[in-house]
Amino acid sequence: MTLTKRETLLVVAAGATLAILLLNAYAFEPYIQTSTLVNRQSTAVRLKLSGDLRLLQNRGRVARVWRKIRAAGLSRDPGAAENETLQHLLQYAHQAGVSLQSLQPTRLAPSHDFQVVRVEATGQGTTAALALFMWSIETSPLPLRLNSVHMAPQKPGTDNLTFQMSVGTLVYAPAAAGGNQGGT
Repeated sequence: MTLTKRETLLVVAAGATLAILLLNAYAFEPYIQTSTLVNRQSTAVRLKLSGDLRLLQNRGRVARVWRKIRAAGLSRDPGAAENETLQHLLQYAHQAGVSLQSLQPTRLAPSHDFQVVRVEATGQGTTAALALFMWSIETSPLPLRLNSVHMAPQKPGTDNLTFQMSVGTLVYAPAAAGGNQGGT
């Protein structure tokens, strides 16, 4: 059986189309998918490496800061940390001209080698006094952190504010078994 020129052309075109589809399905698509996956993984690895290198570069600085925090007042006793935090908050409030109405300490459950002692404070003062009070807390040698602050005017249009704030401090309490007793 002989094929006409037109039939031969159709058979060749169908074979070429089939070959291209098979090549696409079994070669090009897997190659493109693998290439995309490798590029994503490569980017993720580069980002992780970049972060790890920054961490290594900051290690000395962070170690100095850690030693400074430990020397300045990072306590191992939750009761002592709570007492010291309350004393400092009262001192900062007096210096700033803020009137504290209540201080409510709470000890949170330990997490890893640390425990948080949180103090809920309510009071009143002017905007400038509250700014100085919060600045004193943030720049304290103790490891204090303002977790939240809510302010409202006592009367609309006045500078007398009432506030509620949550201040936390850390207590270094390494686990008895396998904890970092020296604290770098």
